[in-house]
Order: sequence, then structure tokens, then C-alpha cells
Amino acid sequence: MVIGDDVLICKEIVDSLLPKNGDETLLCLSFYVTLYFEDGHLSAKRRACVDLFDEYRRIFDAPLMWGTHPKKYTWKPFEPSLSPSSWLIDTHQDVWQYYYHGGKTYDSCSPWRVQAFGYPSMAPGHKLSFLNVALPITFFIDQPAFDVPKLFTNWCDILQPLHGSGGFAVLASPDAKKEMSISQQIRVLAQRFPGLEVDYPASHILYLQNTIKGVNWLTCLGDRWIEQLGGVDWMRKDLGNEFIFHSYTKGLLIQAGPQPGVGDNLCGAGIAHYKKLFSVLRHICCYEHAPLLGFDQKSTTQWFRRFDWFPPIKYTS
Repeated sequence: MVIGDDVLICKEIVDSLLPKNGDETLLCLSFYVTLYFEDGHLSAKRRACVDLFDEYRRIFDAPLMWGTHPKKYTWKPFEPSLSPSSWLIDTHQDVWQYYYHGGKTYDSCSPWRVQAFGYPSMAPGHKLSFLNVALPITFFIDQPAFDVPKLFTNWCDILQPLHGSGGFAVLASPDAKKEMSISQQIRVLAQRFPGLEVDYPASHILYLQNTIKGVNWLTCLGDRWIEQLGGVDWMRKDLGNEFIFHSYTKGLLIQAGPQPGVGDNLCGAGIAHYKKLFSVLRHICCYEHAPLLGFDQKSTTQWFRRFDWFPPIKYTS
């Protein structure tokens, strides 16, 4: 996966905005993948999330430093007993979650991150669970030949998500107060770089049972959505040869172009592949969502519809 100039510019700006508290970093740029799935209370889904955590650590040699206690949800220095393989498979909790990251302190932001949440079977109305992983941009600069779509297609095959996406995202501190303190910087970045994902999966699951969040470089669709859209052949014909289709059991991962990007609204540089994909999937995309952190309702709606506007939308502060 090649890192484009727009992404490097975005990274420079993120680094220049970095609010610091001593050695603590509160903001960073990463490559993310978030997969939304159903039946998170089932043992098969818990097992899948254990296996994917182990694979994340093995493949990327992820330097995880902190993890949450499986019952108290308080931060602890990472050790083998905190690994989900030690507790998640046999848990008797109907709802579960894990969160691990590579920050210097428990509340610092790190581009190394993996978290998952399993919704209880008796939850009224909302049934989605999620898996979210993040990787530093430097990993792909050092290993440009790494096949990202192949890996995450395999992960979709294991987890069987309802939908999900992958691309570049701006991350914040896992501490709620510190996350709030830099929410305005995140909004400014998201409004300038349309391909930059603002990702709060713990909030998004409340709104994405009957829609997908949107599109990015990688967009996965379960069979439910493919049938609604008229089938794979129709999508392939409408999108053209620049889009790569990666099939997995009961779903499809769509790759929008040869490499991911973030664009730049400041100079009118949009992302044509993302806009075209959105035009095909717009009828299943989310349009109603509570205000994102640092956004008001109007700017939240504009952000969710950012690929539905041309020329690039002029955001208000």
C-alpha cells in the first residue's frame, strides 16, 4: 500500500497540531479498519475476536502497552493475563469489551490500537457489535508492499461483518475529557480532508443497524446490502474496472482505487473514487446521526454527506 502526498501533508498537519501534556500525545493519524457485526454475544463471535486480536499482534508485532480490565474496565499495564484469550472465550458476561493500545500512558493516543465490543442478546433495538483496529502510517511507509486488502478480506471471512470500512483516520486520547479537549482540532481536520475518517464505533453502532456508515478506501458489505443493491454484477458494471472486488463468505470488500487517500478541500482535491462509490451506495448510507464530538448537528450531517457534494463543500465553523 503506497502512501500518497495528500496523506503525508495531512500527517504533517496533524503532527503540527499535536496538543501535548508532557510526553503524552492526544492526537494521531492512523490507518483504521472498523467492522460491525451481529450476534456479538455468541461464543463463535467471541472466538473470532480473540483470534483477530492474536493475529493483529502476531502480524504487526504490535507494541501494546495498556489494556482494560475485563470486568472493571479500568486501565492496566498490558500483560498476558489481560489478553482476550485468557478470559473472553469462557466469559459468562452477556456484554463484553476489550481495548488495548500502545501509548506511553493509559490516556495517551497511540496509532497502535485494537478494541472490540459485544452487545448483549437482550439489548432493546440495538444489536450491533464492532471490532476496530488501528496501525501507524509509518508501518506502510516501511512496508509499501504489504497487502492490506487481502488481510482484511480474510478478517471479514472470519468475523462475517454486516458492514465496515477501512482507510485513514484521526485518533484521539481514550480518556473522555482529553478527547473532548481536542475535538475541535479533529473537526477542522475532517472538514479539510474528506477521506479522513472520524470514527467513534461505540456511538455509531446505535445508528447503523439498517444503514452502513459510509464509504472509504475499503468498504465491506454483507450479503444483505449486496442484494438490496441489485447484486455484485450490477455494482461491478456501475463502478468500472478501477474498483477491485474482494469476495469473502457472505460478503464483499470493495477497494476504491489502487491506494487510499484523504483528499484536500483547501485546494479542491477531492477523492473521485470515494465519490463514485458513494454515488452507488448512497441509498444504504447513514444520513441520520447524533452530533459527532466537536461537531454540531449541521456539520455532522454535512460530514456524513461529504462525498455527495461537488464541488467540495464549504464548511462553517
